[in-house]
Amino acid sequence: MATTAIQSTINSAANGVAAQSQTTSTKNTQMDMTAFLRMFTTQLQYQDPTNPLESYELAAQLAQFSTVAELTDIDSNLVKQQSLLTGISNAQMIEDLGKQVTGVGDSLQLKGGSTSSAHYELNASASQATVKIYDDQNQLLRTMEVGQQSAGRYDINWDGLDDSGKAVADGNYHFDVEAVDATGNAVDVTKTISGKVISCRVDNGIGYLVLDNSNGIKLANSAVIEVADPPAS
Repeated sequence: MATTAIQSTINSAANGVAAQSQTTSTKNTQMDMTAFLRMFTTQLQYQDPTNPLESYELAAQLAQFSTVAELTDIDSNLVKQQSLLTGISNAQMIEDLGKQVTGVGDSLQLKGGSTSSAHYELNASASQATVKIYDDQNQLLRTMEVGQQSAGRYDINWDGLDDSGKAVADGNYHFDVEAVDATGNAVDVTKTISGKVISCRVDNGIGYLVLDNSNGIKLANSAVIEVADPPAS
């Protein structure tokens, strides 16, 4: 068979494998191995007898496919492990029902003139600290200058009023804290929220704890840093 005809046959076989690969991208590695072996044996069958493939070329092709197949298996196993760990983590949320939890977050809920529990921790002393309250549209409602503070944890004490002294509607808000030291450098701030776990919820595969009431703030399970029994009534 002429060399051009051989090459044409090989190219045709390769194109067929490529088309099959595109339509079966969601199938398992065994199907990919079958496609590879079909192309590989076709290549051997129609190779030019005057210029055959060297043994090292054959070995290199086999090694390349073997590596890809192994990496595919590893990726698949990692996805399965991640799914398993997520399921375990979400199942453990049930144990937090009725518990008092604290987690990293900046959410606030205003209800009946009272706000949910929120805090911030200064990693170093601040010559000036400022607490800012925002609505769900990220509009600044209130700026509270709290002055000089030592390193430590502080509560967010918001009375539900905006900067003009007008009471804002019940709803969900968020806060930010800006702090600087005596030289004007920013001080690291950790923002946290806390509350009693009323229910658990999974949205888009992410587990959340609902705090204080059925429509309360959602705290990602992965953000929880402390779990405790609720205070005695």
